Amino acid sequence: MKRCIACDEEILSGAVLCKFCKTRQDDPQYLTPSKSYTAEGNSQGQIPVPTGKGIDASTCPVCKQNDAVQSVATVVDGGRSTSVNVGMYSQFMNPLNTYTGLSVGASNSNLASRLTVPYPTASFRFMHLLYGTVAMAFIFRALVFATGKSFDAGSNGFDWFFAIVAALFTGPLVGLVTGLIHKGIESASLIPRQKESVSATNRMRNSYYCFRDDVVFDKQQVAKPENFIRSMYKG
Repeated sequence: MKRCIACDEEILSGAVLCKFCKTRQDDPQYLTPSKSYTAEGNSQGQIPVPTGKGIDASTCPVCKQNDAVQSVATVVDGGRSTSVNVGMYSQFMNPLNTYTGLSVGASNSNLASRLTVPYPTASFRFMHLLYGTVAMAFIFRALVFATGKSFDAGSNGFDWFFAIVAALFTGPLVGLVTGLIHKGIESASLIPRQKESVSATNRMRNSYYCFRDDVVFDKQQVAKPENFIRSMYKG
């Protein structure tokens, strides 16, 4: 396996075309990255951000330009998207607001989601309703057996029928209660991760995205959107 030179997704080692962004892996546009982007990074894919005169907050550290840079908050809230080698990027809400003369670095039909930090939430699992029904069926059958009051002497058929019918009325309620309890416990366990997600989201929205190089950057680091998020939020 290897990483796509454009979108950084994992693809087959011998793949010529990326199945995610449809970029040819021998495209010279990606085989000759700028010097700053090939600087040594760490295990999270971070790249040291160059500092010095002439480098302001909204200037991309990779291409040293700001004509293809937008704040992440603007990109996410505006629902922007990009296309490979079209030479422009546009805003969904305002198709006339286009910027020509750019060779966009990646195909991101859902760019906003790539720039959004996941927020973990607890969900109700409807399987609890089934579990509750099955459990109550066995409980009712066990009660009938324990009391010795069979509804059909010499046969267990009617006893099981009674247990199943009773379980259909009471089981979903038991499953609902246990499901809500489980959801409450899960919600409490997710609080630390939710706080981490909020903190990462605040930093992400205060960062910048370069359409030309498909990177997110701030004063601390520059990296692909997925790697930038991964360095702040472990999930």
